[in-house]
Amino acid sequence: RGSNMSIPDPEEVLGDLENCWKSLKHSTHTGTEHRDLQTKPTYVPFRDGDQEDEWALEPGREDSAASPQDSIIIHQDPLQERGYRLWKAAYYFCRYLKDRRYVSDGMFSGKRVVEIGAGTGLAGLAVAAVGGTVTLTDLPSVLDILRINVDANMARIGARCSVAPLVWGDDASHLAPPPDYLIASDVLYTEDSHKPLLKTLRDLCGPDTTIIMAYERRRKINDRFFKMARKYFTMTTISA
Repeated sequence: RGSNMSIPDPEEVLGDLENCWKSLKHSTHTGTEHRDLQTKPTYVPFRDGDQEDEWALEPGREDSAASPQDSIIIHQDPLQERGYRLWKAAYYFCRYLKDRRYVSDGMFSGKRVVEIGAGTGLAGLAVAAVGGTVTLTDLPSVLDILRINVDANMARIGARCSVAPLVWGDDASHLAPPPDYLIASDVLYTEDSHKPLLKTLRDLCGPDTTIIMAYERRRKINDRFFKMARKYFTMTTISA
């Protein structure tokens, strides 16, 4: 009342909404535009055979002998929180996958695998590269980097990798039924998370589930977690 407010043209409004929707779709799926992430790819060698591969943690540094076809491509952004960076434990998990003392050909083919605390998703993407059907899980705030990395490796892993939210200690029924394998790398670094982590492991596991966990040696913190875990699981230690 008493104002000079004009009514916008409906076609202009629809056009603006369509452009916003296109922008949202682009930022969600193309990766480097999402949440203003400043990501650069790291090529983690993951070749056929038993070669000893060198690698680098630094974003943007490429292994000179590795082509994208022989690598897991990981985008990371060190300016963001911990889950946006690549950590050594995930690399050693990849080495484990290539070690025929522990992993036979076809061991993960057709198996359901859930990675918890996936971060950039390297461990789960490597399992998908050897035939597993993998769900990468982490906090909702980290899922965008996981989607970027799934997209980056689509040519190699096809549709064998998906992304889902999971907060340790919260309901995990959306990931049922129990997987064949639960995998995790570098998830023991803070003692405050041990109890909710253990609850999540127990909630997700079935009687035939195998947990494979890679971690850096932080003796006191790790020992406290495994002391609790021994009440519920039978464990074997494999040295990298």
